Amino acid sequence: MAKIVMLTGSPHKNGTSQQLANAFEKGATEAGNEVYRYDAGLQGAAAPHFLQLADQPGMEEGIKDTDRVETEVIPHLLDADVVVLVSSLYYFGVNTQLKMVIDRFYSYNHELKGTR
Repeated sequence: MAKIVMLTGSPHKNGTSQQLANAFEKGATEAGNEVYRYDAGLQGAAAPHFLQLADQPGMEEGIKDTDRVETEVIPHLLDADVVVLVSSLYYFGVNTQLKMVIDRFYSYNHELKGTR
């Protein structure tokens, strides 16, 4: 049994990327694997992956350490055997919602490489 972390970025609830992720999750679970899924694109304004400073357009503010990526996604990621990234392609790159979560991995480079 493998521990799988699946991160999706599409903001389209029933879009093709979500359908692909659903099919993968179903197959992986039926095969006896443990799947943790985080749908970054569906979090909305209630759970932002960055905070915009209202008085300084274009400037970002740090995210609190109590947010869901920090408290839930990162621990699953550090414990995972497999990581699956699901994104719709916009001009040949991953979408912003998923990229913002991936960028948060930077603080954990050594742990992710296994060189603590």
